[in-house]
Amino acid sequence: MLDAEREQHRLTKHAPASDPAVWARHVTWAKVLTAAVAALHESRVIHADLKPANVYLVEDRSIGSGYQLKLIDMDFSLLGDRRAPWHGFQGYVGSDNYRSPEHLTRGAVPVMASDVFTCGLILYELLAGEHPYWRDDQAEYAALARAYAAKPPALLGAMPTPALNAEVSAALYRCLAPDPTARPTAAALAEILSGRGARPARPRPPAAAPRPAGAVGERLVSAAIELVSADGHALQIGVRTELGKALVLRLGPDGEFWDGRQCVLERPDGRQWVVSPIPGAANETLLNGKTLVAAQPLRQGDQLAVGREAKGVMKLPLTVRSR
Repeated sequence: MLDAEREQHRLTKHAPASDPAVWARHVTWAKVLTAAVAALHESRVIHADLKPANVYLVEDRSIGSGYQLKLIDMDFSLLGDRRAPWHGFQGYVGSDNYRSPEHLTRGAVPVMASDVFTCGLILYELLAGEHPYWRDDQAEYAALARAYAAKPPALLGAMPTPALNAEVSAALYRCLAPDPTARPTAAALAEILSGRGARPARPRPPAAAPRPAGAVGERLVSAAIELVSADGHALQIGVRTELGKALVLRLGPDGEFWDGRQCVLERPDGRQWVVSPIPGAANETLLNGKTLVAAQPLRQGDQLAVGREAKGVMKLPLTVRSR
């Protein structure tokens, strides 16, 4: 692979995540990156040189994020239960500004928690827009990393439900703990980014408490809406969102029938929510059982689904309501 080609597809070459559309891509990449590291660790493999330059983006317009994410440059990766062939003959490969504290010690062997530390630095860049320890002088970098000088990051956007910004921020901060045993595992971090991590139970509102919502058929002009599946799972949306398989699978297994890019929910005038089909989807986008062929305003209680109008087939119908 040519260095110039690789440079064009590095994570750090993409714009800061403050734009909602870019933020959505960064969240997706953060989840895929963490899941990839977790998969390596499940196989007892330590990458040992994670950095943005080794996270390659392969353009793929068939998926919502626009790119497939690939981990590369594993020439000096390690097996967690084996000693490297070069141990005692040469040091372990690492990159400036991405070494974990234990990796900074001469002769120390990187462990899975070392990958979590460097993954944490990349996630700071993706979700908070900055590397907390970047220094030209690597002695300064080492001092900051060992002193745990970072702060819990302020994320540049809202994590999609059910993930919580506060929990994600706290988890990223724990990734940078100088003590490897204090860091979350890659698998636990992936769960937190997806909103499936363990969290204290929250009291439920009284069953009799009425839900503040507009009447069925009323125009949807609220700041945010939610899509609710038949079994009560909900997806909250507050910005322009491309709806597709990656998002709706959390609402039910029939999400597999949705295309990677099925339809768009947005408020073009800043008030009224509108749904528009995305051309090329394998199955029809259905609004109240009818094929959606052009942008349509949404109303309280409308039902979005995919399928075939002519055959009466509807997969994963989602009720739209104000939030």
